[in-house]
Amino acid sequence: MKTNRNLIVAALTVLLMASCKKDAHMLTVINEDGTCMRELTKHVSPRELMDSEMYPNNGKETDMEEWEQTWSLKGEDLRHSLPMTEAQYDSIQREHPGKQVADLVLKHYRREFPTVQEMSQNLPLGEKPLKVESSLGKHFKWFYTDYEFKESFDNDTNDSLFSFPIPLDRFISADSASYWFTGQPDLSENYNGAELKDMLDEIEGKISKWVNANMFTEFYDNISDNYDKVKNPPVSKERFMALRDTLAVSPAILNMEPFDHDGKIFKQVINDYYQSDAFTSWANLSDSLDRHYSKYGNILVLSTAYDLVMPGKVTDAGMGIYDGQVIHYKLTGERLIPGVYTIAATSRVTNVWAFIVTFLVILLAIGSFFYRAKAVKQ
Repeated sequence: MKTNRNLIVAALTVLLMASCKKDAHMLTVINEDGTCMRELTKHVSPRELMDSEMYPNNGKETDMEEWEQTWSLKGEDLRHSLPMTEAQYDSIQREHPGKQVADLVLKHYRREFPTVQEMSQNLPLGEKPLKVESSLGKHFKWFYTDYEFKESFDNDTNDSLFSFPIPLDRFISADSASYWFTGQPDLSENYNGAELKDMLDEIEGKISKWVNANMFTEFYDNISDNYDKVKNPPVSKERFMALRDTLAVSPAILNMEPFDHDGKIFKQVINDYYQSDAFTSWANLSDSLDRHYSKYGNILVLSTAYDLVMPGKVTDAGMGIYDGQVIHYKLTGERLIPGVYTIAATSRVTNVWAFIVTFLVILLAIGSFFYRAKAVKQ
C-alpha cells in the first residue's frame, strides 16, 4: 500500500543500518508442567562474539549472563560455545570474501523459566522496552487437558516510540486500524475483490491523513522548541501551541501526499494562517523530518519472527500459522501501532492415563457383574 511504501522509503537509512534485523527470531516453548523455555536469535557485532582486551567477557553480554549464549553460522543448526576464536572468525571471513562476518553469524540466547510470567518479565527488547505480560491457563477435562497461552505486548510505556502527538483514533475506528496494521479482526469477510479494494483504499486514505497530521505536528513542535529564534512573532508561544492541532487537521495538510519532503505546504499553511512568515523563515525542516523519520524507522526496524511450541495438539493458533509442530507469528513495529498486540494459542493434551484408568474401571465393573451373577446361580 502507498502509505506503507512511503514509510519504508522515509526510513530507508535506518532500515539499511539495521538490515540484519530480518533474521531476528524468538522461540517460545510451553511445557505440560507450566515451565517454559525461550530462545532469542539475532545478528550481533564481532565484539559480542569474541574476547578482547576492550571487551573481556568471552563474547557474552553481562546483562544476559543468566542466558545460555552460543553462536552458529546462518543456515546451520550446529551451535558453538563462546567466545568465538580469532581462527574461527578468520576462517569464516576467508570462506565468504566480500561479506561481513556479522551478517553470516547468528547469536543465540537460551533460558528456561519456571513460569510464563517470569519469562515475560525477562524479555530484553532494547532501550525503550515494551510492557510484556504472559498467562497460561490449564483446564483439566479428565480425558484431555486444554492449555491456553497468551503473551501481550503493550506499546503504552514512558517515552514510547509509539506515542504520537495526534492520536490514531481521531481518524479511524479501532477495528479498522487494527485490521490495517495487524490483520485482525478480519474485516474482509464476504467482500469480493472490488469491494475489498474500496475498503482498503478508504482505510489507507485515513492512515495517510493521520501520518500527514503527525508530520506537520513534528515540524510545528520544532518551531515551538526554538521559539526564541522567532523575530516579532504575531502570537504568543502559548497561543501558537494552542492552535497546533487545529492547523494539523486543516484540509491542505490532510490531503497532501504523505512525506512532503520540501515542506512547502507546511510552511504555506502556517504563513497563511498567521499572515506572516516569522515562524517559518528560519525554520530548518530537516530537523523535524529527521526526528519523524527516525521514529517511523525505529518502529519499522522492530521485526521478529515469533515461533511458539505448545504442548499436545494445537486447536487454535489465533493470528498464527500452524505447520503441525510450530505456530508462526510476526511481531513487528507496525502491529504495535494500534495498541496492545496479543499472541494467543490453545492446545489439547490427551491424558492417556485417564483412558487406561477408565478402561480398568469399566473392566472391573464388568468383572464384578459376572462374578455376582455367578455367585447368585450358585
